[in-house]
Amino acid sequence: MDEIVLQNCELFLFDMDGTLYLGDNLFSFTNELLKTIRDQGGRYIFVTNNSSKSVSDYIKKLEKLGIPAEYNDFMTSSQATALYLLEHHKCDNLYVCGTKSLKKELIDKASDVEYWQRANFFDIEKIRTELRELIKFIDNPPRKIWSIDIEDTLRVEEESEPYILTPTGDYSSYKRKVTKFLNGNLDNLIIYKIKYNKKLNDEEKKENERIMFEELGNNSEFVQTFGNKNVIQVVRNIVGLDSQTANNIFSKYINDNRLNSKQIQFVKMLIDYVIKNGTISLQVLTEDPFSSLGAVSEVFEDNVGTFKQIRQDIEEINRNAEMFA
Repeated sequence: MDEIVLQNCELFLFDMDGTLYLGDNLFSFTNELLKTIRDQGGRYIFVTNNSSKSVSDYIKKLEKLGIPAEYNDFMTSSQATALYLLEHHKCDNLYVCGTKSLKKELIDKASDVEYWQRANFFDIEKIRTELRELIKFIDNPPRKIWSIDIEDTLRVEEESEPYILTPTGDYSSYKRKVTKFLNGNLDNLIIYKIKYNKKLNDEEKKENERIMFEELGNNSEFVQTFGNKNVIQVVRNIVGLDSQTANNIFSKYINDNRLNSKQIQFVKMLIDYVIKNGTISLQVLTEDPFSSLGAVSEVFEDNVGTFKQIRQDIEEINRNAEMFA
């Protein structure tokens, strides 16, 4: 390399295989070139579009060839992808299909403080699953295995007032007991998944029914109080739908500027309603507070196609509460 170039440049980008080495053979000029750059106060970064290896893999490779290197000395396609995703899709759920090295690179970015500030249960669960698959590849000496048995404790508080069934069939005390229990256990996995519109497995469904029909009351009390609703519908109606989930469903209508001011107000009312109540029947749209804007046919008179899409989203929310049961 020209000596003038070495003196005038502060940063050098080097491809690796075929530029600094070939396979497992280091080129004769490589170490002297890198040393000269360092001695003159310059810096070099190793770049590659090979996502099948992580930075850790490349550090080991260069160390075997006699080239000292640290994490910040690299820019790989995996790193570039992780940076792009953090900037443009940091709130999105992603599915990574690639080698363990690519997955590790993306997981490394989850160590960022901002990620943990916004991560919910399912984000953390995804990271846990990915890490479990990667842990076997860590080059560490054997460690003692620790078995941890953690019980997910549900808080069931006794009512201060006696449970009374009046001659008129008033099950209000039972409903209060169920409501208090559910709202007091929002961090329970089953209740959490229902609130976040996630499907329960068979064991979770059985446990949910056991709580309702054994711990909190019995089947007869449940039916008398909530009618023909299934257990998951009842839980969803009481704890509501997660606000971010609801906004992800309906905010697209507001953000793409297809609605007028009254239609935007209607959608915002709709979001607030499903966050509080979990589901919504089409009949409700003819009642307050929606009727204060006028009949649905009037509000969306010039935008019938959009309302049909909104109606499909409403039906999907309601259907999920039924299908997940």
